[in-house]
Amino acid sequence: MAANPDARMMVCTCRALSQATRRVHRLYDAALAPLGLTIGQFSLLTQIRLSPDQTLMELAERNIMDPSTVSRLLRPLVARGLVETHVDKEDRRARRVRLTGDGAALQAGAVPKWQAAQAELEKAIGKGPNTELRALLGNVITTLQN
Repeated sequence: MAANPDARMMVCTCRALSQATRRVHRLYDAALAPLGLTIGQFSLLTQIRLSPDQTLMELAERNIMDPSTVSRLLRPLVARGLVETHVDKEDRRARRVRLTGDGAALQAGAVPKWQAAQAELEKAIGKGPNTELRALLGNVITTLQN
C-alpha cells in the first residue's frame, strides 16, 4: 500500500516554512493595513531608511529577492510619493532609491504597528521559541547562501 502523499508532505521543511510564512505575513499585513502597507512594503521602506540611496539591485540583494519583485513592491510606494528613484550617476543602467519626507514619516508611523504584530506573534508562540525561531532562520539564511 502506498504511503499517504499528504503525510509525506507534512515532513517537507519547505512546505512548512511556506505555510508558516503565509500565516505570519497575514498577521503583519493586517497590522499594517490601516496605513495602506504590506509587510513587504514596510520592510523595503525600512531598508531604504537604513541605507538611503542604494540601488535597486543592492536593495534586492539585502532582502534576498529578485529585482523584479523589489520593483513590483516599490511601484505603489513610488506612485504614492513615498519613494523616489533616480538614475545612478556612475552607471546609467542602475536606479537608486530614497524615501521622500512622506515616506520617512509613514515608515516611522508604521513602526508601532509592526511592533504590535511582533508582540502578537511572540505572545502566540512564546518569547523563547520566538527567539529560537529567529536564530534558526538566521542560520538557514547564512548557511544556504548562493
